[in-house]
Amino acid sequence: MKAFECKMCGECCWGEGISLSDEEIRRISKFLKIAEEEFKRRYCKRKRERYELLTKPSGYCIFLREDGNRKMCMIHPVKPDLCKKWPFFNSIISDEDEWNMAKSACPGIDPDAKFEEFVRQAISERNN
Repeated sequence: MKAFECKMCGECCWGEGISLSDEEIRRISKFLKIAEEEFKRRYCKRKRERYELLTKPSGYCIFLREDGNRKMCMIHPVKPDLCKKWPFFNSIISDEDEWNMAKSACPGIDPDAKFEEFVRQAISERNN
């Protein structure tokens, strides 16, 4: 068993601060078949020099949809790079306390996995 296997629960889709690069804006706009300016107007907020994805009043990403008991990312094939990296963030793979906090919030992290197994999987996935 892997130390992490996504359960598509949507818990990692909660919170603000998903900044988008120009390339991510182009990629998502193209996927949605809308102009970049319309994408920014409808789905982003400007924060300093960057655009961030909007969140719903619940705090979840604007692109998270519920389908029965399952939550789905409506832009999954082109989701932002930050979203693709979860939970293999440097802060989590370099600090066991951070990993334990992530493990308590993310059902995709095997509760029986050891920190070292998680780090090995993170390194392996980065190399693929």
